[in-house]
Amino acid sequence: GSMDIRSVCTRVKFITFTEEMIDWYIATGEPMGRAGAYAIQGGEGGLEKAVAQFQQAIFLDPNLLLGHFSLGGLYQQQEKYDLALQEMETCLQLNPKYYPAHYKRGEIYLLQKNLDGALKSFQAALELNRKWEYPHYGIGLVYFEQGNDNAAREAFEETIGLNKKFAPAHFKLGQVLAKARLFDAALQEYREGAKYQPYTAEVLYELGAIFAQEGNSPVAVNLYQRALEINPQYAPAHLQLGEIYYAMGEGEAHAEPKAIAIKHYTQAIEADASLKDYFINQLGPYHAGLMGVEQAKSLLDRALAVNPDDPRAYFYYAQIEADAGNIPAA
Repeated sequence: GSMDIRSVCTRVKFITFTEEMIDWYIATGEPMGRAGAYAIQGGEGGLEKAVAQFQQAIFLDPNLLLGHFSLGGLYQQQEKYDLALQEMETCLQLNPKYYPAHYKRGEIYLLQKNLDGALKSFQAALELNRKWEYPHYGIGLVYFEQGNDNAAREAFEETIGLNKKFAPAHFKLGQVLAKARLFDAALQEYREGAKYQPYTAEVLYELGAIFAQEGNSPVAVNLYQRALEINPQYAPAHLQLGEIYYAMGEGEAHAEPKAIAIKHYTQAIEADASLKDYFINQLGPYHAGLMGVEQAKSLLDRALAVNPDDPRAYFYYAQIEADAGNIPAA
């Protein structure tokens, strides 16, 4: 027999990006979504494969700015925030004026709840490019988290002024308006944002939570239900619907609202197993003397309605009765 041996050589060419090319790429919005340069290639492989490819690219060319930027974006998606920050710092060492890295660093700090670091990073990006809508939006997010609603509103309005199609800014502005009890204006901002980006369950839930907090339960219920139409397994919406319906059923002779509440509680726990101790975990203030007996009993009633065989709920119920001097009931 014979053996046929062949070798294949693949040439790889790195493209040097000019400032104009980088600006064009940023304007597409790709660096703010999927991992930057990987999106240029149209790759749809798994994150780990993409990480390995970028690591190899950086090994071959340690000064490949977009390689570091894209790798940092992937680390961010993987919630490896320290590694993501390291890559953004490398970008800024290579080019201190590379404002997307300042912005992404702000995003990461915001995810880490480092609001001061996030604000400084967003402001640094803004100083380098005042016509770019993203840092305005990031600054608005920081102010929103801080509860500075007037400053957040101004930042989101500035974002929309630069790009009226920037849907997340419309959604966040709607949430600010809802907190100010400008409910009609809030819903209008949401409708405006939906022209450019479909609603997500999370976006509808966030507005619903504000409506509920401000006492507008009917609209909150509608928003939570719409969130579940998008994602029937969205646990936070099930949980909050349960809370609203349970409150509607308290003190009433008929059991229909409570039955609906229990259904939603159960669905929330099925979608997110970490919620199985939701009611028990809220008893901490009672043990510290900061919660009344009736509120504690209400929590235990819900815990037992969801799981009648939870021994902890019976134990805490007995403890409450004992504290009240009702020893036979305990």
